[in-house]
Amino acid sequence: MNYLVTEFCGLGNFILSLPAIKNLSGIDLKNNITVVGNDKYSGLKIAKNVDQIHNIVNLNRIKFMKKILFYWKVITGKYQVLIIFSASNPEFIFLIFSYLFVREKIIQPYFFKSRSHPIKILLLNAILSLRKKLNKKFSIINVQNIYQDTHEIEANNVLINHLQPNTTNQIIKKPQLNYSYNEGTLKKFELKKNNYVVLQTISSSGNITPKNWKLEHNMMLIKKFNEAKLNLVLVGEKSEYLFGLMGEKPLLIKNFIQDFQYVKNIMGKTDINDIIDILHFSNGIICLDSGIMHLGDAIDKKLIALFGSSDAKKNDVRGKNSLIINKQLECAPCLKGWPLPGSIVVTEAQAVVRCKFEFKCMNSITPDEVFEKAYNFFELDSSKA
Repeated sequence: MNYLVTEFCGLGNFILSLPAIKNLSGIDLKNNITVVGNDKYSGLKIAKNVDQIHNIVNLNRIKFMKKILFYWKVITGKYQVLIIFSASNPEFIFLIFSYLFVREKIIQPYFFKSRSHPIKILLLNAILSLRKKLNKKFSIINVQNIYQDTHEIEANNVLINHLQPNTTNQIIKKPQLNYSYNEGTLKKFELKKNNYVVLQTISSSGNITPKNWKLEHNMMLIKKFNEAKLNLVLVGEKSEYLFGLMGEKPLLIKNFIQDFQYVKNIMGKTDINDIIDILHFSNGIICLDSGIMHLGDAIDKKLIALFGSSDAKKNDVRGKNSLIINKQLECAPCLKGWPLPGSIVVTEAQAVVRCKFEFKCMNSITPDEVFEKAYNFFELDSSKA
């Protein structure tokens, strides 16, 4: 059986689809799985480290003739089943070809079309109506049993379960990577193995978000590590500045850390493979709700994740090495789960503007608390710096 599964999502979202992909492979060892997406946030680069994935199609970078060849395979019915994962939002042209020519069935969450423009929905529905008239064996399955507090891993496994509801093989519930770590990355960035902590300073690829921590808190935590003579490595999007939340003046990084002997800034200087290596060889990771958080969890690294506006029931980490700091205030989470019919879902940018509580959910997590937990949980020792 040839399966087509979608990326078209954030890095963390794709990592959360890995258990379902591995479970799909377990249904039948002869299954051939192709992942298609745009690699906007490096999800397809992660796919290269998953043994169960046989083919990867990057519609954003693929050469014209190879793109034609891929769509020709779709048109000629090479793919029997398309699975649109719960957080995936495929481009419209891909959907048209898939709805027209995927041979047997399409499996998608029932709220999938709520992300699309009404005109696009009408066109897709018309295509499906025509398909069903021409081929009675074709079916589209709108999976219903995904609820507001369903974790993303479970949501994706629910989709897979519709292929073989009674299977006993589908037991993977945590992302895992098969990756060959490269110590040469440490030399590249002048780092030493197990001699530093990673700090992620910005979430959501640098976009406006209530997931970020207060700028002053980031500054205080960085100072604490330096004063304790503990090596700290700053990672994140390419930027000369540290950002906080709305209304905070950005801080020029090089000026802030120029006298800090134990702080190194490599924000924007890494690719996804560098990041994996740097996370793996660290003492631990302090991160936000982000792809880095899920990446750290997938490689079983000790991490401390700061949760405030995000719905931890939907996308927290599952590893035994993961520690969540979440104050669970009445106003949080404001970033709810799935875009279910009738529900009101706000974007991260909208949540920032609408917050009336000065981002208390994140800002009530103090630098002292994070430093103390990191010192103990990562078993740090300044004498080894």
